[in-house]
This record gives sequence, C-alpha cells and structure tokens, in this order.
Amino acid sequence: MQQVDFQTLSAYDKALYLRVLSLQAENSGNLREALRAAEDAWNRIQGIAEYKVLAPSILVQLAILYARIGRSQRALWFVERSMPTTEGTERHKIRLRRAAVLIALGRFQEAILELESRDFIDAPETHNVERTCLFGQIALAQGNPREAIRKYNQAVEMASRLNGFGYEEFLSRLALVSILGSRGEFAAATEHITRAQELISDKADRLSFRFREVLLMLWQGRYTQAHAAEELQGLIHAFGEMGLLQEQAAVTVHLADLYRVTGRDFSGLLDELQTLSITLQNPSLVARELALLPALKAVVEKTHPRIAGTRTSTLEVHTLGEESVVLDGKPVHIPLKRGVEVLAYLLERKAVTLQDVIDDVFPNEKVSSAKSYFHQFRHQLREHVDGLAIEYESEAKMYRLSSEINVIWDVAEVRAGREVPGIGRFLPGSRNEWARRVDEELDAYRKEPSAARSVTTA
Repeated sequence: MQQVDFQTLSAYDKALYLRVLSLQAENSGNLREALRAAEDAWNRIQGIAEYKVLAPSILVQLAILYARIGRSQRALWFVERSMPTTEGTERHKIRLRRAAVLIALGRFQEAILELESRDFIDAPETHNVERTCLFGQIALAQGNPREAIRKYNQAVEMASRLNGFGYEEFLSRLALVSILGSRGEFAAATEHITRAQELISDKADRLSFRFREVLLMLWQGRYTQAHAAEELQGLIHAFGEMGLLQEQAAVTVHLADLYRVTGRDFSGLLDELQTLSITLQNPSLVARELALLPALKAVVEKTHPRIAGTRTSTLEVHTLGEESVVLDGKPVHIPLKRGVEVLAYLLERKAVTLQDVIDDVFPNEKVSSAKSYFHQFRHQLREHVDGLAIEYESEAKMYRLSSEINVIWDVAEVRAGREVPGIGRFLPGSRNEWARRVDEELDAYRKEPSAARSVTTA
C-alpha cells in the first residue's frame, strides 16, 4: 500500500485503495483513520461510472464503522442505502447489520422482524452465529437474563464449532461474563473470561476485555472499590481516545453505579450520559448495561428517564387494504390526505430526493404544491409522533426517516414472512405507479400457503 502512487490512480482505483486502507485501519484498531478513509472513498465515487459497483461495499463499511463508534442513527442511514443493491448471501449480512443497529437504538420489534425474515430460512449456518448473538442482546436489554444466557451459550457453541467466528465468540463470552458475574456465578464467568482473553485481536478488543475483567474482579471482591473506580476512569479515557462512544457510555454507567454504592455523587455522570444520548438520538444507548444494574436503573428511571431503557413506543403503519397509522394502540390523525402514502414511500425507498417524492407521490400536482405538501407532512409527523422525523441529509441531498421508536409496517411484515391476515391491496387510495409496482410484487405472497411464510428463531 505504501508503494502505491495515489495521485496516478483512476477515480475507481482511488476509491478501491481507500476502502482497503479503511479495512486495514479498522483491523489495527484505528477507527478514526478507518472512518476518514471510508468517507473519502464514498465522496470520490459520487458521479463516476462505476458507482453501482463500488457503492455497496463502501456503504456497508461506513455502516459498520459508524455502528462501532456508537453513531447508530448514522450507521442505519448507510445500511439502508446499501439494501436495494444487495442480494443473496450479501443480503443476509445486510439484514444482520441492520438488526444490530436497530438493537443498539432500542427498536427491538423491528430488529426481531429483521432477524425472523424469510431470507434466513435457507441461509447458511454461519449466519446463525451472529443472528443468535443478536437475539441474546435483545433478551438482555429487555430484562430477560435467562433467555440471554441461553442465546449467548448457543452462539458460543456454534462459533466454537465453526471456523472464522472468533469475534462473535469473543462478544458472546464477554456478555456471559457480565450477566453471570452480576448474578454471582463466578466460576462460570471466570471460564468465559479466560477463553475471551485468548480471542483478543486488536486494541478495541483488549479494552473491552479489560472492562469486563475489572467488573468481574470488583464483583468477586478481588478489587477494592477505589481501585475499580480508578480502572474504570482509565477505560473511559481510553475508549474516548478511540472514539468508541458506545463502550465509553457503558463504562460510565458502571462507574456511576460504583459511585452510588460508595455514597459519592453520580448525578454528573448521568447528566453526561443523557447529553450523549440526545446527541446520538439514541435513548437506548445504555439499556443493556442498566439491565445488569437494577438498583441504578430504578434511580435513573426517576432522575434521567431519557436513558432508562424503558419500553419503546411502536408506530404501526397499515397500508394493506387500508391507510392508517397507529401509535401504541391509538390512531394517529394525519391531516394531509396523502400522508400515509408519503410515509410508506419513505419506508419503501429508505432515502429519497425531493424530486423523487414529487415524481412518484405527487406526479399530477404542481411542483410548488407538491413541495408544500411534503414539507407540511414533515411538520405534521414531527408534531403528532414523538421520536419520528423526516430528516434531510445535506451531503447526499436526500430525505430519510429518523426514528427513536419502533416502526412496524405491514408490507415489511409480509416480506419477512409474518402472518398478516388478508393481504389487501397496497395503498387502496393511491393510483400512483410506484404503489402499483409494490402491490404487484405482493401478489407472490398472496399466492403462498401460510406455512411457507415463516422462519423460526435461532
């Protein structure tokens, strides 16, 4: 790589070079450099002939990197941009990436829908390692440690048996260390942390291992509270230097709990976590860690409810045989006549330009009227559904849904293999071409026997 004269490369080769550079930097633990190179690659492929060839891999790399540094909303933007361009085995991987990001955002119902997708019926066993691990994450965050232990143990068994899954085994074993250690099951926790140490592959792994090791030592009484606090403060600094915001927040939660136990003021730490949660648009930033600390969680629910990881609202978007929106069981009144269609269009296309909306949703309207309708709907949605907004990405000049709540769309449920009684006509009030195409695609599901539209969990 060092011998390559970058300036002499074509635009295509420069993007390839930067993608490889990003991967190398990620593998060496330099996530900031990895992200810089991947962003550079993304910017360089805009407008070149080979865009469709290069875009999927660069989009996925950006999604992985943003997820790793805790910027899950940004990661979801790149994951969803890559979905229309992938199929087959790569499609499975993208679904796993999207599910992982949704879990990080606390949108568990959407994540489960993704993980139970029909795409996984005939997926190779290798994909079930991460899939099972993700089910474990959901169970832990939802306060079901027994199920989390079962899923993580399954993931460990599969990862140990198959080759090339050291990272998934590492993560699963560290999760088991945390759950078992917090319950006082020290022998089993020690067994897992011993094996996890053998699986460390980079600096980020080393810090994650040390974090869980410090907690286990504290819970066993092998570290004094003062020493453990000093270690956790050092880890907060180290994770911060690497830009790993999710891990930094996790350590901060445990330091806050240690301060609580020792009678020190911990409100400032919770303030920091709440500010970070707002900045990252992620109220579930520390949900899994709080699940391990019920006493602290009880305090947080009263003083800092934003980060308490309580139940996330669910918006149901009904477009098959009807057009309606329901929030936590109550109908949402959207004054704009085509509001449900605009929402469905964004759910279908993920990211769109204003011109896309005008051409596809308002083809017979004056341009000025179409623009006005769209922006009215943006305002109405933000006003009527807390935690859901249509955001504008200035760099890409595109609009997308940004959500802190679960959004369950009946069409997505059908495609995932869920039982949806009577698959009615899609957007019955619309005569637009894009809606007709979606309705025609759904004919394949209408003809299937119900038993063919299901996939079991791992």
